[in-house]
Amino acid sequence: MIKKPGLIETYHCLHGGNGKVLVERNITREDGIQGLDMLARVSVEVGASIGYHQHVEDSEGYFIVEGEGVFIDNGKVEKEVVKGDFCFICKGQGHGIINTGDVPLEIMAIVIS
Repeated sequence: MIKKPGLIETYHCLHGGNGKVLVERNITREDGIQGLDMLARVSVEVGASIGYHQHVEDSEGYFIVEGEGVFIDNGKVEKEVVKGDFCFICKGQGHGIINTGDVPLEIMAIVIS
Protein backbone atom coordinates (compact mmCIF):
# COMPACT_ATOMS: atom_id res chain seq x y z
CA MET A 1 0.00 0.00 0.00
CA ILE A 2 1.19 3.49 -0.83
CA LYS A 3 -0.75 6.42 0.55
CA LYS A 4 -0.44 9.99 -0.63
CA PRO A 5 -0.69 12.83 1.89
CA GLY A 6 -4.25 13.57 2.85
CA LEU A 7 -6.31 16.60 3.72
CA ILE A 8 -4.76 18.91 6.31
CA GLU A 9 -7.21 19.63 9.12
CA THR A 10 -6.86 22.72 11.31
CA TYR A 11 -7.74 22.52 15.01
CA HIS A 12 -7.94 25.40 17.46
CA CYS A 13 -7.40 24.58 21.14
CA LEU A 14 -7.07 20.82 20.44
CA HIS A 15 -7.99 18.79 23.56
CA GLY A 16 -8.24 22.06 25.49
CA GLY A 17 -4.77 23.26 24.46
CA ASN A 18 -3.89 26.67 23.03
CA GLY A 19 -3.44 27.97 19.51
CA LYS A 20 -3.50 26.20 16.17
CA VAL A 21 -2.56 22.59 15.36
CA LEU A 22 -2.51 21.15 11.83
CA VAL A 23 -3.14 17.41 11.36
CA GLU A 24 -2.52 15.48 8.14
CA ARG A 25 -3.77 11.92 8.55
CA ASN A 26 -1.86 9.49 6.33
CA ILE A 27 -3.43 6.30 7.68
CA THR A 28 -6.75 5.90 9.50
CA ARG A 29 -8.86 3.00 10.77
CA GLU A 30 -10.71 3.07 7.46
CA ASP A 31 -7.54 1.78 5.74
CA GLY A 32 -8.11 -1.56 7.50
CA ILE A 33 -4.61 -2.10 8.88
CA GLN A 34 -5.16 -4.27 11.94
CA GLY A 35 -3.91 -2.59 15.12
CA LEU A 36 -2.99 0.70 13.42
CA ASP A 37 -5.65 3.34 13.99
CA MET A 38 -3.81 6.43 12.76
CA LEU A 39 -0.51 7.71 11.40
CA ALA A 40 -0.42 11.49 11.04
CA ARG A 41 1.92 14.40 10.59
CA VAL A 42 1.07 16.97 13.25
CA SER A 43 2.29 20.58 13.29
CA VAL A 44 1.93 22.52 16.54
CA GLU A 45 2.40 26.21 15.82
CA VAL A 46 4.79 28.38 17.85
CA GLY A 47 3.30 28.95 21.32
CA ALA A 48 0.49 26.44 20.71
CA SER A 49 -0.23 23.18 22.53
CA ILE A 50 -2.23 19.97 22.48
CA GLY A 51 -4.03 19.78 25.81
CA TYR A 52 -3.59 16.93 28.28
CA HIS A 53 -5.98 14.08 27.43
CA GLN A 54 -6.47 10.39 28.26
CA HIS A 55 -6.17 7.45 25.87
CA VAL A 56 -8.89 5.08 27.06
CA GLU A 57 -9.16 2.83 23.98
CA ASP A 58 -5.68 3.03 22.43
CA SER A 59 -1.98 3.93 22.80
CA GLU A 60 -0.11 6.75 21.04
CA GLY A 61 3.45 7.57 20.14
CA TYR A 62 4.96 10.91 19.06
CA PHE A 63 8.20 11.07 17.07
CA ILE A 64 9.56 14.63 17.18
CA VAL A 65 10.56 15.48 13.61
CA GLU A 66 11.44 19.15 14.14
CA GLY A 67 11.39 21.73 16.92
CA GLU A 68 11.30 21.52 20.68
CA GLY A 69 8.69 21.47 23.37
CA VAL A 70 7.48 20.16 26.68
CA PHE A 71 5.79 16.75 26.70
CA ILE A 72 3.25 16.37 29.50
CA ASP A 73 3.65 12.70 30.38
CA ASN A 74 1.19 10.45 32.17
CA GLY A 75 0.67 11.84 35.65
CA LYS A 76 1.30 15.33 34.25
CA VAL A 77 5.10 15.16 34.59
CA GLU A 78 6.64 17.75 32.24
CA LYS A 79 9.63 16.63 30.16
CA GLU A 80 11.58 18.61 27.56
CA VAL A 81 11.62 17.06 24.08
CA VAL A 82 13.66 17.86 20.96
CA LYS A 83 14.08 16.61 17.42
CA GLY A 84 14.63 12.83 17.38
CA ASP A 85 12.86 12.08 20.68
CA PHE A 86 10.08 9.48 20.84
CA CYS A 87 7.28 9.79 23.40
CA PHE A 88 4.86 6.93 24.09
CA ILE A 89 1.64 6.68 26.08
CA CYS A 90 0.03 3.32 26.81
CA LYS A 91 -3.69 2.59 26.82
CA GLY A 92 -5.25 4.16 29.91
CA GLN A 93 -2.59 6.89 30.24
CA GLY A 94 -2.67 10.56 29.31
CA HIS A 95 -0.46 13.18 27.69
CA GLY A 96 -0.20 16.60 26.06
CA ILE A 97 2.52 18.71 24.42
CA ILE A 98 3.50 22.39 24.29
CA ASN A 99 5.61 24.02 21.59
CA THR A 100 8.23 26.05 23.47
CA GLY A 101 10.46 26.68 20.45
CA ASP A 102 10.61 29.38 17.79
CA VAL A 103 9.58 27.12 14.88
CA PRO A 104 6.54 24.84 14.42
CA LEU A 105 6.82 21.60 16.42
CA GLU A 106 6.56 18.84 13.79
CA ILE A 107 5.45 15.41 15.04
CA MET A 108 4.67 12.05 13.48
CA ALA A 109 1.88 10.60 15.62
CA ILE A 110 0.94 6.94 15.61
CA VAL A 111 -2.15 5.53 17.33
CA ILE A 112 -2.37 1.78 17.89
CA SER A 113 -5.14 -0.35 19.35
